Amino acid sequence: MKQTEEVLQDLTQSSNISVHSSAALVGKVEAAVAADDKRRRENDDEPLRRKPDLVPIGKSELPQRLEVTIWDILHTLARATSLSWRGAGRGLAEHWGALKYTQALAGGGNSFLGLTDEGRRIADHYKSLQSGELGTGFALTLAEHMLRRRFPEHSVTIVSADTALRAGWALTSRDKGEKVKYRYRPSYFAEVWRPGEPCLAIPIAGKGNHSDFATSADQLASASAHAEAVHIGEWNQTPCLLFSTQLPTDGTMTVYALQAPGRGGRLSPAEGREANLNAKPVQENAMPGIHPPGEGLVTPEPVRGCHVKPKGLRLVPGGSGTHHGGGPHGLHRIRSCHGPPPDRPAGPQALHRT
Repeated sequence: MKQTEEVLQDLTQSSNISVHSSAALVGKVEAAVAADDKRRRENDDEPLRRKPDLVPIGKSELPQRLEVTIWDILHTLARATSLSWRGAGRGLAEHWGALKYTQALAGGGNSFLGLTDEGRRIADHYKSLQSGELGTGFALTLAEHMLRRRFPEHSVTIVSADTALRAGWALTSRDKGEKVKYRYRPSYFAEVWRPGEPCLAIPIAGKGNHSDFATSADQLASASAHAEAVHIGEWNQTPCLLFSTQLPTDGTMTVYALQAPGRGGRLSPAEGREANLNAKPVQENAMPGIHPPGEGLVTPEPVRGCHVKPKGLRLVPGGSGTHHGGGPHGLHRIRSCHGPPPDRPAGPQALHRT
């Protein structure tokens, strides 16, 4: 068994993630969507709405070989899941739960990350849990990297989608208010912001598996339906990021990534009102449903999901920082998902700060 000092040292060593995003991947996902739609028709199941246009992410924003440390992945996972309501202790259970993977991954400066013997043993007993949690960690790490390249001099905050959406909608039978009655929704939002400007909220759907490329294509097809369940702004104009992390037990891991472009997702600060970090949470009780555009005098029935309409794209006081008002119906009220300041990099020594 390794000594604690050696384990911590391993966490800070650079390694590489293999990233795949291409037109060929788009084609495989479209084929998976067609196959799933066919099965649903044959079984008389409700058809799924999905993002209409998926495209690859450019290599200038997300290279095929991305250098990271294991700590980058685990720290991102711990911050992202701290408000997931999966345990007690105000998120401490989730935060510290990420540390069970401290010896599950290995790589090197000239190699790609993969599962260690300990990681494979975890997979033997908790395969679904491991692939889901590590899939989340890799997806959000790549999302933050990509968005910081796309929006230089901006900050990127990761927020649990369920936590944010509950400020406006009743997602489950336990929540008060009008129920959304739709189990599909993104896992997280990435909030891109800088002082004095409208922020951009981007839905993220990420999954993981221990299988093969075909499984990742199926997962991306499913992720497309989850991301489609939230519209911010005009119909079908909300950008999103989709990820599937393949964690084979006998090789290196690969993250498959696609995006849906769009001019939506922008949220403007409320005029003349300063953010108040001490403000009490407000339950908006918004009516569920996404509203398609009308044709002439005909107003289509809303479809299931959550819609922040163009006329409501303003933020209220009570920000996730003093910089601005936050995000869609409560995105601004999430505080614990912030990473360390730009001049203070994350590392094992930063555990007590998150």
